[in-house]
Amino acid sequence: MTTVIATGLLLIQPGTTSGEIADGAARLQLTALIAGSVLVARGLLGMMRSHRWCAHAYRETGRVVDHVCLGRHHKFHAPIVEFDVGEARVRFVGNDAGYDDRPIGARVPVLYNPDDPGQARLADFKTAPSWWLIVGLALVVTGLVPI
Repeated sequence: MTTVIATGLLLIQPGTTSGEIADGAARLQLTALIAGSVLVARGLLGMMRSHRWCAHAYRETGRVVDHVCLGRHHKFHAPIVEFDVGEARVRFVGNDAGYDDRPIGARVPVLYNPDDPGQARLADFKTAPSWWLIVGLALVVTGLVPI
């Protein structure tokens, strides 16, 4: 609702009548505000899904058994982690954004989906805000700055 009100205000500029269409700069500002709002919503949705997944995940302790090189343009090493769930041994690549300083044999906290233990991640992995959210916020600010 606030976005609709804000976008409506952008169309009415000083020196124009309320029925007159704003110039190209105001349209660009409106487009930035709408696109930014959509990207912010997409970024927040992803963060909420990740938070919900972590809240329902089970916790276990795994250990680093090897490392693998990942990335196309920017190569980085990620740990290969194993942990036990009942009688099954689960192995996954713990993507930690290239900050792998864990030696082989190191114990690491793991979160996993109890319905599908193969869906696992490092519990101490720090996630930054998504690019969706960052670009969206930049566009919203651009859309709100007076011309």
